[in-house]
Amino acid sequence: MPDEVVAESPRTIEDLRALALSVGRDEAGFSLGSKAHDVFAKLVDAPEQSAVRSISELASQFGINPSTLTRLAKRLDFEGFSDFQAVFRKAIANDQQYFYSRQEG
Repeated sequence: MPDEVVAESPRTIEDLRALALSVGRDEAGFSLGSKAHDVFAKLVDAPEQSAVRSISELASQFGINPSTLTRLAKRLDFEGFSDFQAVFRKAIANDQQYFYSRQEG
């Protein structure tokens, strides 16, 4: 099963949330290790952080190597971490609730 990947890349934050839940319930058709799933769930739970922090900052926050985030992204059928992070950035850019916090930042 290690070679199995997501059937179709999630392209919205809603897709990522649904996938994280599906993986947690063993309904995704593939599995992630417990640490990878935990990190994935935390990224989805804090999209604003996932969108703006560097791969190194996120890895440090989670106590993992940056390569773990790259492997996670590729496992989810993204080209790499920046492709994965683009989903979070798009969600934040399209979500007006973050408008004022971005202005203050």
